[in-house]
Amino acid sequence: MRRTGIKCICAILCVLSLLVGIAGCVCSAIWYSGPNRSNFYESSLCWGINQKNLKLIEDGIELWKGSEAGVLTKYEQQRLTQIKSELSSVQTNFRFAVYQDGAEGLLFNNAGDARTWKSEVYNTNVRTVERWEYTENSGTYDNWWVDYRIEFGVLYPLSAQDEYREGQDLFYALEQYMPAILALSIGCLVFALLMLVCLFCVCGRRKGSDAVYLNLQDRIPYDVYLVIQITLNGVCWGLFLVEGVNYLNYNDGDWFGVFWVSASVLVGIILVLAFLLSTATRIKARVLLRNTLIAKLFHWIKRGISSAYRNLPMVWRAVAIFAAYLAGTVLSAATIILALPYQAIALYLICRWVMQWKQIREVTQAIVAGQPEAKIETDRFYPDLKEHAQQLNDLGVAIDNAVDERMKSERFKAELITNVSHDLKTPLTSIINYVDLLKKEEISNETAREYIEVLDRKSQRLKKLTEDLVEAAKASTGALNVEKERLDVVQLIRQATGEYEEKLEAAGLSLVVTLPDAPAYIYADGRHVWRVLDNLLSNCAKYALEGTRIYLDAVVWNGNAVITVKNVSRNPLNIPAEQLVERFVRGDESRTTEGSGLGLSIARSLTELQGGQFLLDIDGDLFKAKILLPLAE
Repeated sequence: MRRTGIKCICAILCVLSLLVGIAGCVCSAIWYSGPNRSNFYESSLCWGINQKNLKLIEDGIELWKGSEAGVLTKYEQQRLTQIKSELSSVQTNFRFAVYQDGAEGLLFNNAGDARTWKSEVYNTNVRTVERWEYTENSGTYDNWWVDYRIEFGVLYPLSAQDEYREGQDLFYALEQYMPAILALSIGCLVFALLMLVCLFCVCGRRKGSDAVYLNLQDRIPYDVYLVIQITLNGVCWGLFLVEGVNYLNYNDGDWFGVFWVSASVLVGIILVLAFLLSTATRIKARVLLRNTLIAKLFHWIKRGISSAYRNLPMVWRAVAIFAAYLAGTVLSAATIILALPYQAIALYLICRWVMQWKQIREVTQAIVAGQPEAKIETDRFYPDLKEHAQQLNDLGVAIDNAVDERMKSERFKAELITNVSHDLKTPLTSIINYVDLLKKEEISNETAREYIEVLDRKSQRLKKLTEDLVEAAKASTGALNVEKERLDVVQLIRQATGEYEEKLEAAGLSLVVTLPDAPAYIYADGRHVWRVLDNLLSNCAKYALEGTRIYLDAVVWNGNAVITVKNVSRNPLNIPAEQLVERFVRGDESRTTEGSGLGLSIARSLTELQGGQFLLDIDGDLFKAKILLPLAE
C-alpha cells in the first residue's frame, strides 16, 4: 500500500466515487424532497423551464412596447415574432398574462379569456418586472420606472409536445430507477470513505521505512496552506453555485455550463482530498501546529524573551517574574471572571515548579546515596530548573564514570599484584627449597651457616608478603569465596588468644580479655574471621609498646557482635586512622619491623565481605580497632 502507483489509484477511485456519490445524492435529495413527487409541476425541471419562458416574456415586453411606438428595427421585429411563436398556446403548455400596474385589463397573454385562463392551469405564480416607460413625443425612454405583473402557470393536462411534456416523460421514466440510483450513490460514498481511510493510513509513508516524509505541499506553513485552500475552494464551489443556478434558471441546454459545473465540483473534491491528506500527514509527523507562521513567530518571540531572560542575573529573573505576575493581576482584576482563571493558572505554574524541584531533590538524594545512574526527565521543566537538572544528570554521569574508572584501576592493580605474586612464587619456592637443602648439609663454616639462616628468614618473609599480596588483592576485589555459617564469636576469640598468648608474653605484653558470659552467635565465614583476629593480634605483637597491656573486648550491641582491640603503639602514630588502613602503610615509618603494611587492609576487606564494619581510631599513641559483625537470627 505504500507504493506511489497504488496511492494514485486509491486517490482516483476516491475522487470518482465521491463525485458519483455526491451527484447521485443531490439528485435523490431533489427528487425525494417534494411533497408530491408524482406531480410533474412540483419538480425542479418544470421550475427551470418556467424561468426560461419568463425571460422570454420580459424580453417580449420591451419589444412589444417598442412595436406599439413603431420604433423597432427589422431584427427586433423578427425577434418579437419568434417570441410570440414560441409562447403561443399551440407550441407550449405554458400560460401567462401580463398586466401593467395602474392600467386596466391585461396588456397581452397566450391564454385566451383573461377571466377563465387561471382555472385551466395547475398553479398560478406572479412575478413583478420593472421597465422604462417609452414616450412617443421624445422617442426615448423617460427617467421613471413602470411595473409590470406577470401571472403564469402550466396547462394541465399537457396538450402540446414541448419541454414540459418531454420532462414529464423523463420524470416517469426515471422514477423506477431512483431507488437504485440512491443505493448506488450511498455505496459510492461508503467506498470513497474506505479509500480515504486507506489513504490516511499510507500518507507520508514510503516503502521499507516507518518514518513520516513531508512532500512539497506538506512543507507549506499550515496557516498559509489554509488560506490557499480556502481561496481555491471558494473559487471552485462559488463557480459551481453560479453556473448551477444559472443553468437551473435558464435550462437552455448549455453544455458549456454543464462542463463548468462538473469541472468545478471535480477540482473542489480534489482540493478537499489534498487538504485532508496533507493535514493527516502533518498530524503523523507532529508538525501540524509547529509548521505555521504564527507558531514560528511565537517561537521567535519566545526565544528572544528566553535569551534576554537567561542573560539576566538570578535576582533580576525573580524580579521579572514577579513583575509579570503583578501586571497580569492588575489587568485581570477588572472582572472576577478573568481574575479567578488567572490566579488558578498562576497557582498551577507554582505547583508545577514545586513538583519539578521535588524531582530534583529526590534525584540529588539518590546520587548522594550512591546511585549515580539516577536521572531527571527534563523535557517539560522550566528553563532554570532544566539547566540545574541537566547539570545533576551530567554530575551523575561523571560520578558513574569516575567510579568505573576507579574500579578498573583497582581491578588492574589487583590483577597486577596477583600476576606478579604468582610469577614470584615459582623462583621463591625454588629459593626456599634450596635453602632448606643447604640447612640439611653439614657445613662447618659458622659464617656460612649464619648466611643460610638469614636467607631462610628473608625468603620466608618474602613468601608471607607474596601470600598477603594475593590475599589483599582478592579481598579488595571481592574475589574471595565466602561461606557463611553460624559461629560463636566468643569461642573464636578464646582460640585466637590461646594461639597468641605465648607470643605476646615473649614480646613483654599483657593481654586483657573481656568476653560476655553467654555465647554470641554471628553469621560469617570462620576462616575469614580468624584471619581478621590473627592480623590484629599479629600487629599488636609487632608494634605495641613493650610492657603495656592489650585489651580485647567483645560485646553484643544493636544487633551486632562488636570486637574491640586496643593497644599503645611503640612508635608515634602521626598519620590519620583512615590512611593506616591503606595498603603498604605501616605505623613504623622507619620500616625496621617485619610487617608488610597489608594486615589492616586485609582485615577491613575481609570484614566488609561478610557484611560487617571495620573501624579504626587513633588517640595519641593509643590504637583502637573495632569490628562489627551482624548477629545470627
